Amino acid sequence: MSCRLPAGAFYAFPNISAVGVEADDLASLLLEDAGVAVVSGSAFGLHGTEHLRLSYANSQENLDRALQRIRHVLEKL
Repeated sequence: MSCRLPAGAFYAFPNISAVGVEADDLASLLLEDAGVAVVSGSAFGLHGTEHLRLSYANSQENLDRALQRIRHVLEKL
């Protein structure tokens, strides 16, 4: 996954094209297997089809936990 630094927003929009899983499918997988809710970039039009939207309006502890869970799912792919 790659991601530009967000500028003034409370979300990140990482590109997941290298993961090899469609954004809609990966969003479902992350919710089911990791308990992490993200939004498929396809909800934001064609330019978002290879992206996920992740909100980081939460505590650092929860964000760290969510990223570890995401990493665990991605490592299994």
